[in-house]
Amino acid sequence: MASPTMSYIICTMALIVLILVMPSFFEIQRNGIADEMTRRELTEIADYTSNTLANLFFLAESSQSYDISLSKELVYLPLKVGDSFYGLRIDDEGNSLKVSAYILDQQSISGQSWVVPSLGVDSETLEIKSYELDSEIAVASCNGGSGNFYVSLEYGEK
Repeated sequence: MASPTMSYIICTMALIVLILVMPSFFEIQRNGIADEMTRRELTEIADYTSNTLANLFFLAESSQSYDISLSKELVYLPLKVGDSFYGLRIDDEGNSLKVSAYILDQQSISGQSWVVPSLGVDSETLEIKSYELDSEIAVASCNGGSGNFYVSLEYGEK
């Protein structure tokens, strides 16, 4: 008689442990997957922005004009990533530039992309702070003159 009672107790305790432990384990896994998906989306945003800057640079470089200013609205950028606002930033990494997209609340969740070499940064308009207002969109710009080209990110109106 003791063995069926003991197996019921063991099975009951195992079920209680599973009911209490499994949700917290799945919560940890779900958060990790959500963070990874957010990083991938931020990397796509940084890639799109750096490709736009590169295209503007190639257009400006192929122009015969001495002083040129090109800009393009980044209309395909989402307003939020993973239910959070994000920002774009151009970082000067020595000989090259890096576009970073990052979550405003958690700076550790970010995506990066590199920009074409031989570009500089216009220090006056270096950073886009956030996408909190949906009446404004990001504008990528490339300014050039006498062989020097500078890129920047700014806000623009829809």
